[in-house]
Order: sequence, then structure tokens, then C-alpha cells
Amino acid sequence: MHFFFIAVAFFLTAAASAPAPALSRLPTVQLRTIGPDSTHYVSSTQSPSNNGHIITLVIGTTLSSLAQSPLLLQGFEIAHVDGDADVTCKANINYSSKGVSVSSNDGMVMLDQDKGGVVEVTGLSCEFTSASV
Repeated sequence: MHFFFIAVAFFLTAAASAPAPALSRLPTVQLRTIGPDSTHYVSSTQSPSNNGHIITLVIGTTLSSLAQSPLLLQGFEIAHVDGDADVTCKANINYSSKGVSVSSNDGMVMLDQDKGGVVEVTGLSCEFTSASV
């Protein structure tokens, strides 16, 4: 029994002295989206605001939960990238693997290239461009 307590004390001491792993923050990108409920007109100027919703994604991941609950959007743009790297993001439209892509300096991109209307976005993904890797 005495050996058991010595062994437990040894393992607790070893665990306490082991270096803790550093938590590294994953790089993210913030996408500004424009949808049917985010375009508000100001009565004095009658011009749309550029306020939209912000979606934050970890670069290299896909937001695939949108297949169950699609976003209704008109456009999107890359608002901020951690570390100012070059990033390309893609919005999948109407359950298709095809979609519309936007790069870091493109500004706002309309998702319905023909009419500028609202579409169902069923997936979002962002990747580093090959030049910034």
C-alpha cells in the first residue's frame, strides 16, 4: 500500500512539472454578408448602408451546417484576415458544389451574378491562396 502512495505522488509530481502545451490561436477570416435583412435605407440619403452581419471562420474549414439551414444572402466580402494573409473564400449556392469565390482585396461580391437577388448559401469555406502559404 505504501508503494501505491509513492507511485501516485511520483506521477502527480511529474504531471505538474511537465510543460503545458501552448494554446495557439487558429487563423480566422471575418466575412461581411449582405442579405435581405441587412440592407437598411437611411431616410436622409436614400442610400443603403454597408452594415452587414459578420461570420468568423477558421481558415481551412468549411461551414457545412448551412445545408440544413441555408443563409439567404445577396453578397459577401472578406472584412478581416488574421495576419493579413491572402485568402480566398467560396460560397456554395443552392446545394451545388459550384459557387462564387471572393479574394482578400475583391470587395463586395454579389452572389446572384445575373439579377443581384437573394440566393441560398448552403456552404462557406475559406483557404489561404497559394501565394501566401
